[in-house]
Amino acid sequence: KIETIDVTPLNNEQSIQASLKAFAQFNRDPYQDPGTVMRHPGLLFLSEIGEVKQQVEHINALKDELVTRMHTLNARARNTHVKMAWRGVSALQLYRHITAVDYAPRKALFSWEGRTTSISRPHSKEEFIEIILKTKDMCPAHVSPLDWDDILRKEILYIQSVQENGDLVRMKPVAPHPRLLLYKTTDVKATDTIFSNVPTFVKTAPDCTIVELTSFDFSKTTTRRKKRVFIPIVERLNMYFRPFK
Repeated sequence: KIETIDVTPLNNEQSIQASLKAFAQFNRDPYQDPGTVMRHPGLLFLSEIGEVKQQVEHINALKDELVTRMHTLNARARNTHVKMAWRGVSALQLYRHITAVDYAPRKALFSWEGRTTSISRPHSKEEFIEIILKTKDMCPAHVSPLDWDDILRKEILYIQSVQENGDLVRMKPVAPHPRLLLYKTTDVKATDTIFSNVPTFVKTAPDCTIVELTSFDFSKTTTRRKKRVFIPIVERLNMYFRPFK
């Protein structure tokens, strides 16, 4: 679990060079977990943003087209292709969008999303059972093979017995990630809330108040209250049952 993340502020030419690197960083760092992305929050003020916004929209459309084509492959073929053709590349960093807004914000506020979870699309019982069966050869050292087979059998029986009045989903904690709130006016409600993975382009705003991102401290965060009920099914694989409303 990540306890702290240090933030290093950059300005002027340093920030421009760091932004160029961030936009083009598709390869993972040597010690980067494959399931994570490098995040480079920031703001780039432009006197004229129209042309850049058009270019950003074109780039994002190409990214979306790539995602669509990749998802015509089944999961196994897609993973094989990524490993062979994109060795060392983070697909998540390749797919993520760039953001450009065509207004001059009055306020820009950076903050952390520190205790959030990702919830998958609904799965079928068969999909969950297939995921469980793929762990057959992952018997923990402290469990005998016979006991492990019994654990898997009980997990499968449990899934088969789940009622049809809800969804089967996978839910897991998301690593802390920065977000950017942009305020077009002095209104209390933000105009845009942006996942600040890479720097955001905005129109030059001489009077913009910027609340910079501070270092992350997990002990100072609070857990967001879930509005829906999630019942554990197979917690070791982040499998949950979500009843319909």
